[in-house]
Amino acid sequence: MRRSTEGRILVVSDANVLINFLRANRLDLLSQHREYKIHVTEHVRAEITYPEQKSDLDAAISSGDIEEVPLTDPVEVELFVELNAVLGRGESAAIALASNRRWVIAIDELGRARSEARRRVGSDRVINTPGLILSCVRSGALTIAEADGIKASLESQGQSFSTSFGSFGELL
Repeated sequence: MRRSTEGRILVVSDANVLINFLRANRLDLLSQHREYKIHVTEHVRAEITYPEQKSDLDAAISSGDIEEVPLTDPVEVELFVELNAVLGRGESAAIALASNRRWVIAIDELGRARSEARRRVGSDRVINTPGLILSCVRSGALTIAEADGIKASLESQGQSFSTSFGSFGELL
């Protein structure tokens, strides 16, 4: 796994993970994460369409808390084109970048996107929203009660977020 100059693990996020933190009004947990340095591609950034969420993400990118990285390497572009034939643009870009640069990918998608991420990036370099929240608990950025509150909020919003556990305390 690659690390930033300050020692944080380099992560490229798919839109669904960003949207979960934006919906919970806790993008700060990603932008100030102690272990991970979060990045997005322009393809992922374009998938954030709700004005308030877009504004929050744009502010985090403008401040440098989250970095936008372009797909410029021919290997990344080729893999993006291949994946984009069967996956969305954001997932394709994030997988291509993580695969080529040996970064971690933050992705919540199931099905083909998840299997492509695991196959091309490696299961040990795939993390999801609950994994990121758990890492915040472990680092002391969140209490278990706060993490469970985020989980309950996301689950109650009627979106596709769900977990197989009742409390983050069960995972510690």
